[in-house]
Amino acid sequence: MKPFGSRFVFVSFLFLVLLLQNVAMPQVQASGEKPVMYEEAYITGSTPFYLLPASPLGKPTPSGKPTPSGKVAPSAKEAGYLQSQIKPYAVWQRQGDWLALQVKGKLVWINSHASTVYIRTLEEKTGEDRVINAVNMFLHHPATVYKDANPLSGSLMDIDPQRITVLKRNKEWYQIRTDYGPGWIYDGAGYITSALGVQKIKIVKPVSLYRYCDLIWPAAGKLTEIPLETVAYASTDSWYKIWYQGDFYWLYAENGEVQPDPAVFTDRKTPENGFVGNATFMTAPASTLQSNLFHRMVTNMGDKRELLFETFIVRPAGKEERGFTFDTYDAANPDAQLNLHKYAADIFASGDQIDQLERAALKVRAYTGNANYKANIIVGLPNPTGVDTNSKLRMETAFINDVLSNWKQFHPSALDFKGFYWVNELVPDSDRQFVQSVANIIHDQGNKFYWAPYYQAANAESWKTMGFDFSWLQPNQYFNADKHPGEDMLGDTYNLSRQTGAGTMLEWNWSFLDKPENIQLLNEYLDRGNIMGANRVSMLVYDGEGAIDAFFSSTNKSLDNIRQKFFAYLLYPPANTD
Repeated sequence: MKPFGSRFVFVSFLFLVLLLQNVAMPQVQASGEKPVMYEEAYITGSTPFYLLPASPLGKPTPSGKPTPSGKVAPSAKEAGYLQSQIKPYAVWQRQGDWLALQVKGKLVWINSHASTVYIRTLEEKTGEDRVINAVNMFLHHPATVYKDANPLSGSLMDIDPQRITVLKRNKEWYQIRTDYGPGWIYDGAGYITSALGVQKIKIVKPVSLYRYCDLIWPAAGKLTEIPLETVAYASTDSWYKIWYQGDFYWLYAENGEVQPDPAVFTDRKTPENGFVGNATFMTAPASTLQSNLFHRMVTNMGDKRELLFETFIVRPAGKEERGFTFDTYDAANPDAQLNLHKYAADIFASGDQIDQLERAALKVRAYTGNANYKANIIVGLPNPTGVDTNSKLRMETAFINDVLSNWKQFHPSALDFKGFYWVNELVPDSDRQFVQSVANIIHDQGNKFYWAPYYQAANAESWKTMGFDFSWLQPNQYFNADKHPGEDMLGDTYNLSRQTGAGTMLEWNWSFLDKPENIQLLNEYLDRGNIMGANRVSMLVYDGEGAIDAFFSSTNKSLDNIRQKFFAYLLYPPANTD
């Protein structure tokens, strides 16, 4: 690909001194002049650099000594090599074909015609910035965030592909929110999109694979196993990001190599999800009534007895229950492992959660006459923090073994152990490999691994690539709609569930009893879910620790309509007509 755009030259010695000090000079644009054009240089392979620009045409170099045509003056011999870098260098100065880049605080020169150098032109923003009300967009290529909309303003930080919060836009410049304050990214290449672009696809022709979504990078291989049905975990223009042979790759499909593949909701009970059906979280033992727990398992719909929740997830409901939480578990505490060992025993103690569930399930057997009935159990895992990865893995392994040992000793007759649940609701890139290692430990024991990420959480769309057997996706509309104004949280989440084979989540809490607007929020979940078919799949219900128990009493007639609608949503999904 050829360089494009206009050039600019700095000639002042004072300016050069300022550049060496990493001080950016303001650009002055007179009325009627063309916009200032900046340049960035991408280095796609080993590239020689020089301390001075050389002239291949026999003209004087800055040293004043002429050079023979096609040769480099002794004063401008190669000083080293730049290696491939996915983040761009700002071009500080140009002399003909020679570009000055800042490397470790010094200016060095490269030849723009080198096959490993790609030049991108950036246009100065003009006019007023368009203020955007904290819109979430998606970056698909590593990028440099600049302090101002100008590569010579200095780098604020480098970022990898991720969801970004856009504050302002001016042409192809985006001001985004960072931990270091607002900064600017230049796009112009289609790296930033308003939607992530997750979709089921079918690859029907051999296609080259790339590490990044731009043809300036060399191909990393070729996919020839066709036809192949898979998931594109992101897409932009003709680029698709897939998980292939244990890693992420981008493929470029401008000639019909990729076709859309119809996505459908999975069934509620599949081998992949462990036949879990509808699931909910177990409540704290001190506040759990046996009568309510029994009704969470089986309920009456007219003259029919229906199984309501078939699976229960056991984890600390909050710090007040056990003295710690699992979403961020302080593994640096000297008693951390001892506390987990004790917790793994406590949940099996008389009157605690596993014991409560066993007694309720035995009642369901007697009530339904089904001597083979069993409730499914999934146990939550802590997310250790404050220690190195090896220490975290040892802690997880010990806890998993404790739970399995206690389960074997307890030997319930009316419960069926399914596996473990990752309590933390996001997986940052830095934890991907750790979570995959945890998945391997669980699978080696013959069990399954579950997760329920929140709306637009890091890596939520690629849950399967981290070793999770099944995931329920949270829309979060009931609690966080005000944080995502204008976004279709239910539609986005349900579509992502269809494309990736995940379940859905239904969220609400006790506030619906005294806030009529929250009954409306629950109604929106049910209405939209029915239309889209989001209740065809396994659903995980979060009810604020037992709010569903309010539905088991018929004394509050004001709940009759929402009660019947809620139970019908869980029990009678529409037929799958996709």
